[in-house]
Amino acid sequence: MHAHPFDLLHVQITDPTGRQLFNPQWLLVFGQSRRQLSLQEAYQAYTDRFSLEHGIRFGKQHVMMAQFQTPQVTQEETWVHFPWLAMCSCGWSVY
Repeated sequence: MHAHPFDLLHVQITDPTGRQLFNPQWLLVFGQSRRQLSLQEAYQAYTDRFSLEHGIRFGKQHVMMAQFQTPQVTQEETWVHFPWLAMCSCGWSVY
């Protein structure tokens, strides 16, 4: 991992009395701007990923997000925008 430096965060969520609410978590933060994130921002980014992952799963299963296949990457990336637009125009939240 010397070629890919990271910061290791130990996250513990407690109530105002100090009682632990959830099991502790270990998170890795890596990338060029990892030191620019606060601890709260890093944890919030981790929690936000669940909504995004479920949105992608739904898109692949129900609105043909993964159906179009082509060797041309730009055309495939353009195609992915259509299912996202369909999901958003129908009122489905992707976040």
